Amino acid sequence: MSRFLSRMTRTISGALLLAGLVTSMAEAMQDALPGSSSAMSETNSSITPLSQPQEFTDWKTARKTGYRILEKDKRNPDGWIVIGRSYLIQKKYKKAVKFFKKALKYNPHASRAYFWKGQAFEQWGKLDEANNEYQAAFRADPHFQEARDAWTRLDSKISTNQ
Repeated sequence: MSRFLSRMTRTISGALLLAGLVTSMAEAMQDALPGSSSAMSETNSSITPLSQPQEFTDWKTARKTGYRILEKDKRNPDGWIVIGRSYLIQKKYKKAVKFFKKALKYNPHASRAYFWKGQAFEQWGKLDEANNEYQAAFRADPHFQEARDAWTRLDSKISTNQ
């Protein structure tokens, strides 16, 4: 009976520790998002999950948000994506692509990293590369409609120009 109680105690302790870690991670992400209480003075937007293609119009806000995310977890692709988008806003395409690649290093299935990398290539005028990235985004997430639409639109444009 005492072995059973010992195992149960370890299991419950482990579950409580895991729950605390998950809660801490969720709070860290919440603090880093635009619209959260710590970022409220920088932006008046409501909280939009980063799983959505969120609009940033101010590169400084985007960059601060990205670095806040990375302070909590350097391997979080959302931070790299947001920083890349800050460079995209500034039309610094080569630098933006570098940050999207870094996001993909930490998560090769990050459909948004492929999508935004495609956006950078398209705005840079590298349409074939952009098309490949949109296609990769759609393959990574077949429900990512914006990636599918961009891929279809650009594929049609490339076919017409050839």
